Amino acid sequence: HINKVRSQAYLGDLQALNPFTQVARETPSILEDNSTIKKADMVIVCGEYNLEYIKSINRKCRDARRGFVLINSLGFYGHISVSYTHLT
Repeated sequence: HINKVRSQAYLGDLQALNPFTQVARETPSILEDNSTIKKADMVIVCGEYNLEYIKSINRKCRDARRGFVLINSLGFYGHISVSYTHLT
């Protein structure tokens, strides 16, 4: 895991938790395209603190009826926000 960003280092570990799911790491700019969000069941955003960007991605996920999870860590403090409104 040396010389890798966190999302690259743990990608295989996340995939191993459930071999029936596909786990992919995307660049933030790819989330600007609605078709990318529609291909996913869930979008997980980590380490993002721009509130307007977060609200934009959350809105796109809701419009596409996809789950949205925001995870941030600030040293000893962190938070997780989960949005799964009306996905069925």
